[in-house]
Amino acid sequence: MLVELDSDKKEEVKKLARSIADQVMQLVLGDETFSQTTAQFSELLQSVLWAEQTDGELAFSALPSDQRDFLQAMQILIRNPGDIESVGVLAHGDGTQSIAVVALMLAYASAMGYVGNKRNGTLF
Repeated sequence: MLVELDSDKKEEVKKLARSIADQVMQLVLGDETFSQTTAQFSELLQSVLWAEQTDGELAFSALPSDQRDFLQAMQILIRNPGDIESVGVLAHGDGTQSIAVVALMLAYASAMGYVGNKRNGTLF
């Protein structure tokens, strides 16, 4: 069961995804290359697809348009005590992966109100 977002939240997520994508593209390509690439791409779209109209838009998004695709691509990062950095749960052993799956499932079920005692903070 996915949480449905109202239209204001959807728009906020969309703007954030575009902002993040622009920042990542600028870091990867460099500011000048990003600006030139975006300008040339927009010019090509304008002349070929938009019949020289100027109200078209080119944008990048860090998120897929379908919320389910985004959730499927989400990674859980874990940094164990003594580790230098967090790594994806799939890089950990089977035990850590199993515990992470159960913990995530229980935390989600609790957050959705399916299990748990809100008074004492337990999941069961």
